[in-house]
Amino acid sequence: MTSTASIRVHPETRDALRRLSGQRGQTIPEVVRELALSAEEDQLLVDYVADCERVEREDPETWAKLRVEQELWEITLADGLRDDLWPRPPE
Repeated sequence: MTSTASIRVHPETRDALRRLSGQRGQTIPEVVRELALSAEEDQLLVDYVADCERVEREDPETWAKLRVEQELWEITLADGLRDDLWPRPPE
């Protein structure tokens, strides 16, 4: 059995979690877990963007090299392969 913990939340938060739970057909713990993981991913993206902006500002030469590499990778998006031919990872 998975261990659990209790947390105190404002009644407004509890009500919002109940609504989301009902809309998604998930339990409240599942919704909380999903929201927490999503917030972590969002923060990683924010940190990445901030790091990129810092490198661009502080080291323009390195930034230029990174942009060239990114452009080379972006070419693969136009490789003519259809996305629907490849299996998608389960959600």
